[in-house]
Amino acid sequence: SDMVMIGPLICPQIDNQPATFSYKIVTDLLRGELGFDGVVITDGLQMGAMTNSYTGAQIALNAINAGCDLLLCPANPWECINALMDAVENGSLAEERIDQSVTRILTMKAQRGIWNQPHNNRTTALSRNGERFSFKGGGSPCVPQGRYGAVSLTLDGREEVGGFYAAVHEVFG
Repeated sequence: SDMVMIGPLICPQIDNQPATFSYKIVTDLLRGELGFDGVVITDGLQMGAMTNSYTGAQIALNAINAGCDLLLCPANPWECINALMDAVENGSLAEERIDQSVTRILTMKAQRGIWNQPHNNRTTALSRNGERFSFKGGGSPCVPQGRYGAVSLTLDGREEVGGFYAAVHEVFG
C-alpha cells in the first residue's frame, strides 16, 4: 500500500494518547515492527475529536512528531504551518524529520506518475517583499528559515502565486 490513514483512536494497551499523536503506534509499530515505508496520512484534523481538545498547532506538531507525513484537512492550515515553521526555527522539530516526509511523499508521487521529477533535481524558491530564498537538492524545499506569510512560489522557473500553503501543498500534498 502507498498510504495508511491514522485515526484519532486511543489504544490504551499501546499508548494513552490518540494514535495520530503516538510515536509508539506510527513509528515504532507501523514503520518499525510492520515495516511500512509509505506515506502516513492523518484522518481529518478538523473533526471535533481533535479540535475540542487540542489547538491546531498542537495537532500539527504532535502528528508530525509521531511520524505522520500528511495532515488532512486541518481546521486552520496557517496555524499548523506557522507552528511547524516555528518548531524548525527553534530546533524543537528537526528539518530532517520534514525531509523524511518530503521524500516519502515525492517518492509515492513519482511511482504513481503524479510527479515525475526527482527531489534532488527540483529547485523551489520562495519570496516575500523582494526577498528570495531557494532550495535545491538535499535541503528541505518547504521549510525556509523564517516565517514568510504570503509568498510567490517559483517551481523550476514556473511561477505560481499563492500563500506558503501552496508550497506546502506542492511538497506535502
